[in-house]
Amino acid sequence: MMREEEIKIKLNISRDNNLQFLRLVCALMVWVSHSFAICYQPEPIVGRGYNVGSYGSLGVFGFFTISGYLITLSYLRLDSLKHFFWNRFLRIAPALWMAVVLGVLLAYVATPVGDRFSDFLAHPDVWHYIIGNGTLLNINYSAIRNGFYLNRFDVINGPLWTLPLEVRMYIFVSVLGVLSILENKSFSLLLIVLSFLGADCFYNSILYKIVEPSSHQAVYPLLYFLSGMFFALRKIHLKKSWFILSLAVAVFAVIRPINLLAQVICTAYVFYYVSFRGNILRSVFNKIGDYSYGIYVYAFPIQQFSYHMLKSYFNISADPVGLMAVSGVMILGVSCLSWHYIEEPALKLKNWTGRRVNQPAPATKKTQQKMYT
Repeated sequence: MMREEEIKIKLNISRDNNLQFLRLVCALMVWVSHSFAICYQPEPIVGRGYNVGSYGSLGVFGFFTISGYLITLSYLRLDSLKHFFWNRFLRIAPALWMAVVLGVLLAYVATPVGDRFSDFLAHPDVWHYIIGNGTLLNINYSAIRNGFYLNRFDVINGPLWTLPLEVRMYIFVSVLGVLSILENKSFSLLLIVLSFLGADCFYNSILYKIVEPSSHQAVYPLLYFLSGMFFALRKIHLKKSWFILSLAVAVFAVIRPINLLAQVICTAYVFYYVSFRGNILRSVFNKIGDYSYGIYVYAFPIQQFSYHMLKSYFNISADPVGLMAVSGVMILGVSCLSWHYIEEPALKLKNWTGRRVNQPAPATKKTQQKMYT
């Protein structure tokens, strides 16, 4: 049996885990949930305790939980802010730009017949969308004139609303690191206090006003990101008894609302236990590529396009299962191509700045105490 010290070391420096699989599951949950919404049906409900309660919401929470954990560790391992933000840029921007361009092209095809592409491209809506979403400075430009005019929504890429929040949390982590707050033990207690106060109190806090000044919708994702930071900064004892208890609390939260602290921490603990102690075909998923981000940013415009084309050319109002079948092949194909020809090549540029990684010291008792307390 693996010793507890060895488990702690693997939690922070090993890539032999199920995090990539869980991110894929979260992306698929968002895709499935939006398939119902696009088809004029209510999104499947997980339970009363998870904010809106849809599978899409839970998928977003999972993304932010994992992101809080990985981004915090990334900052602690890198030697400068320049390298930290360069790595984050390489992970976010290339696929985002491709998704923005793809959304514009699909919206043009789904406009009324007779519009020339030059006329379409000259419209201010197009450039507002490209610049606002490509820079993440103004994602309120979410539609283009006459794009997807037969659909329930004219929004081109709804899930992009989470990316500005994600970027602001990168800045939040870096500021805490520069101020030497990130590794301070009292900061971990602050994260618990923020969760314990509940969503309403957190919504009115100065911290929330700084990182998300416009949308109450972001309260829960932020709390899950903070839970990821907490687990990255504190010791994680992966015990089966704690996992069973956390799983019971997380499942009970599906049935009825419970204390927000218990919900967030226990759900996050379930994620990490499954990530590091389970083995869900990790040798397979960790070799084929990380398609989760691609699925997340490409799925919605492809779903919108698929629904529009079925209705326009075949007079078929697709149901959720039919839409998933039609759009799924295209989404997976585009995501695979994006990973192998855009995202992965971009990530190889991480070393372009000559970055140095703060590698952990040998697993002595002294260094273990420094790293995990």
